[in-house]
Amino acid sequence: MIRRVHELFGPDEVAASIDSLLVQWASQVLLPTHPYGRGRAYRLGDAVAVVAPRLNRDDRIVVDGPERDVAELLIAAWERHGPDYRPLLWTDLADAPLLAGFRGAGRADFGWMELSRPGTPVETHRARWLRDDEIDEADALIRLSNPDAFVLPSGPERSRWAGWHNTKGQLVSVGGTAWSGPAVGFLGGVATAPHYRGRGASTAVCGFIRDSLISEYGHATLMVDQQNMAAIRVYRRLGFDYRRVTALWAVATRARPSPEKTADHARQG
Repeated sequence: MIRRVHELFGPDEVAASIDSLLVQWASQVLLPTHPYGRGRAYRLGDAVAVVAPRLNRDDRIVVDGPERDVAELLIAAWERHGPDYRPLLWTDLADAPLLAGFRGAGRADFGWMELSRPGTPVETHRARWLRDDEIDEADALIRLSNPDAFVLPSGPERSRWAGWHNTKGQLVSVGGTAWSGPAVGFLGGVATAPHYRGRGASTAVCGFIRDSLISEYGHATLMVDQQNMAAIRVYRRLGFDYRRVTALWAVATRARPSPEKTADHARQG
């Protein structure tokens, strides 16, 4: 029996094929507004993969589904798009036996957090959306306090930024909505001045953005360094659920034999 790879066209087709918020978030690259060129999406069995150029900094293949379907679909996507795209998937799926051939060269494990309901109420009254003339200050704060941030107000992706000011009017905490998809909001670029950490500023900013994302998209998501326990505690207090994700950057060195062949029936777009 030949197993067919079908191309999906648009975020709506992706959402109709899989309920994974991780994959649905990535489907934003299928829109013509993606700043790095339109991506592609494929389905094989119950697995869906989105080939996403420069999504949240890196070229990625964001994939979810049953282990066997994911393994075959990753190989098909790599054959079509090349090995520079890094698979991004749940860690338990990345560690599955059928994906052993994808783990040869390296990996990075981190956290994905999501929320699809109103979160725990927090005090947000001093957090607000920043004006255009405050964006440069926000950019400088992120570069100083969170130099590894994947998003910046000065970046090419569409974004909106919120901040928290102290009683002297100084901007001391920021966060943004960069890389939000059509139906999945995304929180990123969070940074707080070192001398204001632990004083509720970041919780206020993140709670403010969380509420906005839930209202606009119905879902709020984010990525976090798995070693940053302080940030994870803040996000958990805000109601986010945590799950480990893995980025792989190795060409598949071997593929487990399958009794069925895979045929590429993806339409050319």
